[in-house]
Amino acid sequence: MPEPDQCSWNSMVSGLAQQGRYEQALEWFVNMHGEGFVLNEYTFGFGLSACAGLREVKMGVQIHGVIAKSCCSSDVYMGSALIDMYSKCWNVACTQ
Repeated sequence: MPEPDQCSWNSMVSGLAQQGRYEQALEWFVNMHGEGFVLNEYTFGFGLSACAGLREVKMGVQIHGVIAKSCCSSDVYMGSALIDMYSKCWNVACTQ
């Protein structure tokens, strides 16, 4: 890919998560953030979906922290993704 952009990065994270390749999806998520791309509600949702698939609550909490500092913190989609991740990680207390 000559010039990856936010859309292409999101497509990779999404596609990997949808195929059950959660670890790779999280690697792409972390790399995307490290490359300085702006994370949006879709990026966060795909990252949380990968965390839910792995039952990886530690990474999910870190993503939640980034969401809290972003403009997406009051997004309904983000709230649903967070509830999904926490409930699948058996951390129901955090869903409140």
